[in-house]
Amino acid sequence: SQSRYKLDKKYDHINRFFSEFISDWENLKFGNRIIYTGPLSGGELSSAYQSADVFISLSTHHDEDFGMAPLEAMSHGLPLILTSWGGYKSFLKEDLKVQLIPVKLSVQGPFLSNTHLDDFLLSAKRPGISLRRKQANLAESYFSPDSIAPLLSRTLTMKPHPFSGFNRRGRRVVS
Repeated sequence: SQSRYKLDKKYDHINRFFSEFISDWENLKFGNRIIYTGPLSGGELSSAYQSADVFISLSTHHDEDFGMAPLEAMSHGLPLILTSWGGYKSFLKEDLKVQLIPVKLSVQGPFLSNTHLDDFLLSAKRPGISLRRKQANLAESYFSPDSIAPLLSRTLTMKPHPFSGFNRRGRRVVS
């Protein structure tokens, strides 16, 4: 049986993780429903977004402040399944189709709740054309340069409170 995901040799360390992850999921309950593509070129990426039913990012990377890939996927009308890590929470808006998988911290670092992921994946349905259009339009209304500009302008013109450190009780001290 041929695998439905494609791996790229440049990313062997990442590919080993995803190969094991996907293999486990294929053997359990998802069969060939999950496709890990590896890196894609621009044309391949657009095609992948067009043929996908949902976009999943399980990132817990410490630098994941916003996430351009989820925004690209949403602009193609895809519902999102993301971790509740970092800036991914910015995508959680009342009318957007976004599911956040809880991330818990342990001594070994962040980890995901597989139960939540199972539930989200099993309940994911193929989005119809109207849902895809709505998702793409909402992505534009929430995250376009025109909609973000006023917030960015306010943020950049705010006078910051001076910070000089913390006192012995761990409270912030302003000078």
